[in-house]
Amino acid sequence: VLTRVLQAGRISLTVGLASMVLSVFIGALLGTIAGYYRGIADQIIMRIADLMLTIPSLPLLFIFGAMLSEWKVPTDYRMYIVMVMLSFVGWPGLA
Repeated sequence: VLTRVLQAGRISLTVGLASMVLSVFIGALLGTIAGYYRGIADQIIMRIADLMLTIPSLPLLFIFGAMLSEWKVPTDYRMYIVMVMLSFVGWPGLA
C-alpha cells in the first residue's frame, strides 16, 4: 500500500509542478508582451484573460476530461494532456 501511495504522490507532484511551470511561463510571457507593447496588444491579451477568468474552471476541466475518455486517448498521453489543460485554465491569473 505504501508503494502505491508513493507512486501516486510522485505522479501528482509531477503533474502539479509541470502544469504550474507551464502556466507561469505562459502567463508571464503574455503579461510581459501586454505590458511592453501596451495599446491594442494589451487590450486583446487582457480581454482574452478576462474571458478565461469568467469561465468556471472546474466544469471546464470536467468537460475536457470527458472528452479525453470519449476520444479514447491512450493512457500514456493523458497525463501530459492534463498538464496542458491545467495550464490553459491557470495562466490568466498570472498574466
